[in-house]
Amino acid sequence: MAKEKKSQEKNEIKEEVAKAFSEVSNEAVDTQENKTTENNKKEVKEEKVDTKKSENKTKKPTKKSSSKKSATKKPSTKKTKNTKKDSSKKARSEKDKKKALELAVKEKKAAKKKSDRQIRKEMSQKRREIKKRNRRQFKSITKDFIDGVDLRIKRVDAFIKRIFSVFGLVIDKSINSTRSLKIIALCLAVSLYIFVVEVPEQNKITGNPEMIYNVPVEVNNQDELYVVEGLPETADMLLIGTMADLLRAVNLKDYEVYIDLNGLGPGVHEVELGYRNLVTDLRVELKPEKVTLQIFKKVNDSLTLSKDVINLDKKDPKLELTDIKLDVDEVTVRGADYQVEKIVGIKALIDASKIKNTGEVVLEDNQIIAYDSKGMPVEVEIFPKTVSATIQVEAPFNVVPIIITTVGELPDGFAVEDFKIEPANLTIYAPQDVLDEMTTYNIEVDLSDLDVNDNLDDIIKKFTIERPSEVNQILEETVSITTSFSNETEVLLENITINGINVPNGLKVSGATTEDVVVNVLVKGSSSILSQITREDIIVEVDLAEFEAGEHQVDLIISKKDSRLTYELQKEKVTLILEKE
Repeated sequence: MAKEKKSQEKNEIKEEVAKAFSEVSNEAVDTQENKTTENNKKEVKEEKVDTKKSENKTKKPTKKSSSKKSATKKPSTKKTKNTKKDSSKKARSEKDKKKALELAVKEKKAAKKKSDRQIRKEMSQKRREIKKRNRRQFKSITKDFIDGVDLRIKRVDAFIKRIFSVFGLVIDKSINSTRSLKIIALCLAVSLYIFVVEVPEQNKITGNPEMIYNVPVEVNNQDELYVVEGLPETADMLLIGTMADLLRAVNLKDYEVYIDLNGLGPGVHEVELGYRNLVTDLRVELKPEKVTLQIFKKVNDSLTLSKDVINLDKKDPKLELTDIKLDVDEVTVRGADYQVEKIVGIKALIDASKIKNTGEVVLEDNQIIAYDSKGMPVEVEIFPKTVSATIQVEAPFNVVPIIITTVGELPDGFAVEDFKIEPANLTIYAPQDVLDEMTTYNIEVDLSDLDVNDNLDDIIKKFTIERPSEVNQILEETVSITTSFSNETEVLLENITINGINVPNGLKVSGATTEDVVVNVLVKGSSSILSQITREDIIVEVDLAEFEAGEHQVDLIISKKDSRLTYELQKEKVTLILEKE
């Protein structure tokens, strides 16, 4: 409504402004027309006056000329003079007319400008007057509205005071009279009776419903000789009633949900859930209301207990569990016959992450679980439920040297002078049987990857230590190898004896010729190393594991004892004879 009133007021203001604008424009147009008509009249009068003067002037000389004609008889010279005067007068009059017209045009333009300014001034004055009038009207309207509201409030206040005064008189009279008190008591009794007795049961239980989720279900009268499947762990309870009863039930939390198995034997049964310890006026709905149970007779069996270590990846990698002993060897399993038949093994779970120190460690309360053939747990009762384990914990380790083996070749003319390894040894933690076999750790260096220069500068390269799967931990993660270089020289070692390995049982080996039992070897490397090498430092072998009795061409194998040197055999094969002993 307020918006409509505002829009109506705006429309009225616009209409008044348009009317004022039209009136002012009409007045300006009228004034302009009057001025133009007056100017035209003045111009006409001036033209008439000029014409009269010109006529008078022309008439006078004619009279004189006639008189002079009669007197003097010289007409030609006077006529020419008069015509010249008339032509000059006409030219002047035309100039005056042009000037008058120009003045009239200028006056019209000035009048238009003045009229536009007047119209703008009058329009602005009209707008100001309209705004002032609207403000006065708004003030008067708001004042009248406030006065009206105050008057109504005063009237309502007076009316309420009158009602309370009358009500007070009535109450005073009723209290003072026994008859009225009896009537009031009778009305209250009748209304209470109607509310309590006559209201239907459905209408008495009113209020917002309250949902209670995950109420634990108690099992009553369960026979220990039976296994019951399908028992719900929790149920949801919907309470409907008055707000007071709902608040009491929710806050006290003394309600219970139960299932009664009294009198139920093996088989399938449909049993209703029940509740207790709730206000009787509350309406209760349980979800689920009923459950289907399957009851089996329990079967006992004794099974051997084994052990299984879990969380090995979470224990200290230095530690090694050398021996585990359980305080129980057998456990008793109880459950449904079909469940007991599924069991293929029972294991005590030893949590390796709980072991922190070496020596004898005792872990209590290790869980026992029964498994089926697929490795899935079987739900049965196990006695005892947990077991204690005594564990021998060690941290065996060994410090082994790093051995370098080389592959590839250096550019011609260069040789390896020395390898410096930092650190030279590795600390390895592993089971003892692994440590017994692992006496060294080999690192392979590719010589072709080393950029040797003519200055023979040392090259330093880092290598990451890779942990074998059978090793628990290697303390050192990286090693640094510094390779130094020198100019290459060579030495020829002659008549090195060839050794036969893996000779089959009952056979002996010999060379077809004397040249087949020895070989010459060309050794290349640094001069400082070659000066110390001897024939005994080089081993040449033949592998006879796959050969039978007879004459055979066999490949020669050279065992390099020094990775800084390179070896070249003068021949690759020899002829050997295998014969019975």
